[in-house]
Amino acid sequence: MDDPKLAAITALKIELSHARPQMQLLLSERRPDPTGMVVGDQQEHSEESDSSEPSSVSLHAMQVFCPAEEDSADSVYNEPSSDMLHPGKVFSTAEAAFETYFRYAKKHGFSIRKQRTYVTEDGSKETYRRDFVCHRAGKWKRKRNDGGKEGRNRKSVRCMCEAHLCVYRVKTGEAMTWQVSSFSDKHNHELLTEDEVRHLPAYRYISDYYKGRLVEMEKSGMSVKQMMKLLEVEQKVEVGGLPFNETDIRNFLSQSKNTERKYDAANLVLLCRSLQEKDAEFRYDYSVDEQNRLEHIAWCHASSVRGYDHYGDVVAFDTSYKLNAYDMIVGIWVGVTNHGVSCLFGCCLLRNEKASSFSWALKAFLRFMNGKHPNIIFTDQDSAIREAVREEMPGTMHAFCMWYIMKKAPGWFSSLLGMPYNKWQEEFYKLNEAESEEDFHVGWRDMGEKYGLCGDLNWINLYELRAFWAKPFLKSSFAGIWTTNRSESMNSFIKRFITSETLLTEFMEQVGRAVDAIVLAGEKQNMQQKVNKIVLKTGAPIEEHASKLLTPYAFNQYQEEILQSFFYRVQQIDNGEWLVKHASMEDKGFKVHHVVGKWVVSCSCRAFEFNGILCRHAVAVLQRNNSFVTPNQYLPVRWRREARVESNAYMERLKVLKPIAMELIKESVKSESVFSTVLEVLTKTLNDAKAHGGSSSDHGDIGVEMITDLCSNAPGD
Repeated sequence: MDDPKLAAITALKIELSHARPQMQLLLSERRPDPTGMVVGDQQEHSEESDSSEPSSVSLHAMQVFCPAEEDSADSVYNEPSSDMLHPGKVFSTAEAAFETYFRYAKKHGFSIRKQRTYVTEDGSKETYRRDFVCHRAGKWKRKRNDGGKEGRNRKSVRCMCEAHLCVYRVKTGEAMTWQVSSFSDKHNHELLTEDEVRHLPAYRYISDYYKGRLVEMEKSGMSVKQMMKLLEVEQKVEVGGLPFNETDIRNFLSQSKNTERKYDAANLVLLCRSLQEKDAEFRYDYSVDEQNRLEHIAWCHASSVRGYDHYGDVVAFDTSYKLNAYDMIVGIWVGVTNHGVSCLFGCCLLRNEKASSFSWALKAFLRFMNGKHPNIIFTDQDSAIREAVREEMPGTMHAFCMWYIMKKAPGWFSSLLGMPYNKWQEEFYKLNEAESEEDFHVGWRDMGEKYGLCGDLNWINLYELRAFWAKPFLKSSFAGIWTTNRSESMNSFIKRFITSETLLTEFMEQVGRAVDAIVLAGEKQNMQQKVNKIVLKTGAPIEEHASKLLTPYAFNQYQEEILQSFFYRVQQIDNGEWLVKHASMEDKGFKVHHVVGKWVVSCSCRAFEFNGILCRHAVAVLQRNNSFVTPNQYLPVRWRREARVESNAYMERLKVLKPIAMELIKESVKSESVFSTVLEVLTKTLNDAKAHGGSSSDHGDIGVEMITDLCSNAPGD
């Protein structure tokens, strides 16, 4: 990395190290001082928040007992004299007086707060009087912000209730006690029942144990409702039987995040560095602005780099999400494995949606992937992304995902069309499946006239960009594996670990778990394809041949094409030219080019070019001409069983070889004679490895490349 970036992260790291004690202090739950006062203060004002408000935590400051703890408030309250509050009653401390009044209030259907503290004016500033009042005492005051305007005002529960307990300090000899000077139990409001009073904020409390559990459950992706349900089952209590509610959980999680958020950018960079120290194959890059603040960051895991080597022909770049708390754009690169499962290639966080930001992200991604460009990349139709792709990936075909278009379509056309919008949507999907560009042009013109859209700017703009999204114009590219349904499922997947409150480090950890889950799913699918028996439906040799080479996912699709091929009639119209029509004779037919005895076949429907699965029309011609196997080039490697990434085995081999190779380099460069001998032996070993090495799935090329780099760099180390 360059010097400015190193300086930036060093500054962030130092700032973080200074901040950690304060962060720990804020995050740790301490049992508060029952009086909540600071000696020397003139007075303590009444709490501004009303206890009935969901977000109020005002009474937590005087909370002494946790309902979930063994030594509960009710058990202490059962002391014979605790219910006899009256003027003249003596307490050892002001805290003891408050605790007693606190328990009294809970039993009688209300809660209390600390209202005022009196201190001496002789310079010692010692507290000599404390006033505790009913939580509904006082008068509601309108809140004003710094500009003098009214702030956010919630409904108040204050009603000038006069119930109170006042104590003052009395010195008797050497002893110091606190005596009740005034007590009133007259309320001007209805008191709550035992079941109702537990819902007051004063009696709701999240203990350290529960806080730890809640943080863990949030990291696992559980919703607040799911957390509550699980904890109720674990504690064997009825619904609402926990000492806190959903609002308390949300407030706690939000407050703990706010405490960490200030230093989260530094944490994220440090986390990336830590992951790279543990795994040299982990890759990341970031940029900082002129104030040394994190501007952009991108990263990818080792398994993602290996996966991209196999499945990086089609990539979707999803930038539809935002971390609102940081005002940062989330970018995710996604692909499809040979088992038809979506896989993550990498992630980035960008400060803005400018073309320069997207260009930075695409450059970083290509560096991570050793400069390999995808054949096609799917994005939304944002003009800044179009500019960035055109600049950074000139040889890559750029396409718009239909799912993004249809997400915006209601805003464009629903109010304009009214009730016919649903019908228009159905016809629009059908139009996108047009067999040819000519059919699309005719259909578009007819739809525009039918629904009165010919002059609509959005309708005109879509047509001008048709080469980016309309299927008839994309059929020459391998793009069909990225479907609308896949985009929708990926969208739902991302939502599971992105919320407006998500911390940067949490997001990265969630992405890491998602990558691990995808790798695990791939291993399971590899196992299943070995143990599960493939069911042949036609008995045709061409079907049996494909079943041995393709993954179950790809074979199921190809098997359907083989089955449908039996419903088509094949007629030779010229040497090497065949007309294939459905038995119903409803279609116009498709032209297939195939010379008997040759291994080349192509169809006018261009289905194979689009999704990598040979179409039924081509299969019908092959079987008509007694071809018992599918030509090798029409069973693409990306759909074959051997295309899988054996991540665990590869990583284990890498872990074993890497330290040995590094030690060998250190010893080899100590003298010229040793270096020459080792270089000669390694060169011979390298040539043998190339001659007898494993297949691409064994990552032989990657391992050879690593050894070559180590050897070539040895003299300079």
